[in-house]
Amino acid sequence: SIDLSKNKRRNARTIEKLSHIYYYNKDYKNAIRLLFESLEIDLSNHGEKHTFVSQTFLNLVNAYFKDNNYENAIIYIQKSISSNSLNKYDEENIISIPDLNKTLDKDLMLSALRKKTVLFDSLYHNNLADITLMDIYNTSRSAVDMLLIINKSVSGKGSKKYWLNKEVIPVFETAIGYAIKLYDETKDVKYLEEAFQLSERSKSILLMECLQEKEAGKFAGIPDSVVSKEIRLNRLVSDMEKKKQDAIFRKNEELASEFEKEILNAQLQLEDLKKNLEKNYPEYFRLKYEESLPTISQIQE
Repeated sequence: SIDLSKNKRRNARTIEKLSHIYYYNKDYKNAIRLLFESLEIDLSNHGEKHTFVSQTFLNLVNAYFKDNNYENAIIYIQKSISSNSLNKYDEENIISIPDLNKTLDKDLMLSALRKKTVLFDSLYHNNLADITLMDIYNTSRSAVDMLLIINKSVSGKGSKKYWLNKEVIPVFETAIGYAIKLYDETKDVKYLEEAFQLSERSKSILLMECLQEKEAGKFAGIPDSVVSKEIRLNRLVSDMEKKKQDAIFRKNEELASEFEKEILNAQLQLEDLKKNLEKNYPEYFRLKYEESLPTISQIQE
């Protein structure tokens, strides 16, 4: 048996790794058993609102899903989202959407929303719950929205390339697919419009990456110093947000307040920079910051 008396945090991670061995050997019952042991330790150490807890809930979802236990998979996907949400999240309402700007770990939330989309699809096609095609689409769209939030803080050519291939294209393709299915089911052209908008948004993200690889600072004559400042400020906001959340969970209100001031100062500088970009480098600004894209009818005109 595993001794849980010493170094509980390390034991939780060790037990979790052991559960992965069972999972990849398709022994889902034992994987679930070990995940609950890990979960018990993490809940004792950290409480319900913590990324370790959220990740373990998500691992339970994966194991229950593979074991064809969709009822429990739904329960624990809701718990995973809730434990990763800073605001109150309605676990009882399975189609509820979390506040994406108030999450502990945005990458983990994206993973949970992607898994929830897959789970909803299985429930829908097997008539196992009162899930509609619209519910699946809305969940896939929330994954896109989460991805767009994350995209603003991803930096570094290597990590950016990997992230684009691993996350951006599949997430957009999933949402586009459900938009088209909704059109096929309803014949409402607004879903074709939404599919088009999603396609254009994904292209704009990929285009910006191409521009960055070709020294985006030279695009439209933007000085290197301006691009460097933009990158630095975005990175600062992202870092300070993480530090603020750590301070909040350590109940250090004074430190959290200091980080909040730094975030506000950086955001004000970013707004000034964006105004400069919009005025002097409009094409770059449009590609990187504008959320609205031309509609099908506008392009046809």
